[in-house]
Amino acid sequence: YNRIVDVVMRYAVDNPKVAMSCKKAGENRADVQTKGGESNGIDVIRCCYGNSIAQALLEIKFSCPEIGLEANGYITGPSFQPKRGIFILFINKRCVESTVIRKAAEQVFALLLAKGSHPFIYLSLSMPVNSSRNY
Repeated sequence: YNRIVDVVMRYAVDNPKVAMSCKKAGENRADVQTKGGESNGIDVIRCCYGNSIAQALLEIKFSCPEIGLEANGYITGPSFQPKRGIFILFINKRCVESTVIRKAAEQVFALLLAKGSHPFIYLSLSMPVNSSRNY
């Protein structure tokens, strides 16, 4: 069930305009409850991961039209220093686990963070379909 909640939270962050909820059978309270309609993912991140993370977020935007790549997302700044990192990656609207991309992102931000702390990273990549295989 914890894995299901994690996946629902990830998709909620990537789809802030869609209301989502996840409730264990027999429970009165939902473990995940987003309103939908938010203009950006910060409100959803606040709802799912907490206010302290949401307050420390910096927006990421990048595009490279030559190869058809667009990247956007959020990362916590150097003032936020949790002991456990969170890495959310979407490629062409699909949630993926990529150790290579996660480690590369963490290495980039390791220079900005205190030793032993890890960032919250949400990264959404859009690219031509033929190039999104074997990531």
